[in-house]
Amino acid sequence: MNARLDKAEGNTNVDIIAILKQVESNTKGLSYDIDYLAKKVGKHELELNRLNRN
Repeated sequence: MNARLDKAEGNTNVDIIAILKQVESNTKGLSYDIDYLAKKVGKHELELNRLNRN
């Protein structure tokens, strides 16, 4: 029984690392998308502000 638990504990680190790598690969593009959208929203707000001032 202890050998099985030791084996399961040993694989836990590998599993966690694999999960974290998967999460990282899934979220890598998000920061680019967020930056892109922030710039777009900023541009639109700038244009609206300019139109409202006139």
